Amino acid sequence: MLREHPVRSRLESDASKQGDVYTEILSTNIPMIQNKLRSIGIDYNSLSDSKIRSLISGVGGSVRAIIPMFCLTGRSKGDDIASHGGDFGTYALVFTRRWLISAGVRKVTYIGDNTKTSRAFVAKIAKKMVSGLHKDTHTNEPVYDNNDIKWLLYQLRYIQPIKYAHQLEWRIAGDPGIMGSTSEMGKNIPISIGDIEHIFVSNDVDIDEIKDICSDLAKTTPSTNIPSVGLFPERFPY
Repeated sequence: MLREHPVRSRLESDASKQGDVYTEILSTNIPMIQNKLRSIGIDYNSLSDSKIRSLISGVGGSVRAIIPMFCLTGRSKGDDIASHGGDFGTYALVFTRRWLISAGVRKVTYIGDNTKTSRAFVAKIAKKMVSGLHKDTHTNEPVYDNNDIKWLLYQLRYIQPIKYAHQLEWRIAGDPGIMGSTSEMGKNIPISIGDIEHIFVSNDVDIDEIKDICSDLAKTTPSTNIPSVGLFPERFPY
């Protein structure tokens, strides 16, 4: 099931440095906004303070949202997963590559604070947003293009701060339900017993019970694959 997951992207996570970085970003992006407004016949200085704040917030290098998603971790044979079990629990499903591809899984990109990559990402967002700035047909007020905002949130689904890089996260992300689209929060993801290669459990008592459940489920599906069941290991064995 796709569950709500808060996501956030900002150029600098250190609160003591955010003010300086924000000022630097705006020193580049405000002139870009002013030029765009001028091209569509709007004087930046004629706008209300609230409207200016609204426009600036769209290119300020910090975005947050709630996105429906299903989160996984990617591991290779021999990887130490003991700490991961400590963080997330010692029950786990190992899915087949076939199912992951068909479900649309994507690898998370981790971006460091105030790096060349994060700056390029913020600059791309700003350029994309400002390029879509236009006059609202009803109010003649400058507004960003809704499709650009949606594009931004879609990119954000697969971005994480570098401090979480040890999680090696992959995601199946859904539509957040904005700009006329339907939210996929709570959407069920079809998974059959044949889509699971291995199951890790916390104790010996669970092994036989889980094996029996898997055998019963296999009888109700066309798949003949029954996942192996074992204790959660310190290192990934497959």
